[in-house]
Amino acid sequence: DLPMMMTLRGYSRQKDGRIHTDSKTKLVTILIYLNESWDAATGRLRILNNAHDMEDYVDEIIPGPGSLVAFKVTDNCWHGYPSY
Repeated sequence: DLPMMMTLRGYSRQKDGRIHTDSKTKLVTILIYLNESWDAATGRLRILNNAHDMEDYVDEIIPGPGSLVAFKVTDNCWHGYPSY
């Protein structure tokens, strides 16, 4: 009974990579990467252990073609990526 919200992003802005959690109005976040390739060592999404250390991460997702990551939105679902 809940509405679905989709956001399509062509390009990310520099501020988009900052450590954050998603809006409390969301239940789940699903990211699907549609770009052709990603060769840079930076700009890879990191699932983080805390709100203040980009280097303390659980996993790093390479945003290559068809990569997908999904997670439940909680008060501590910290994520972000190093600037590229």
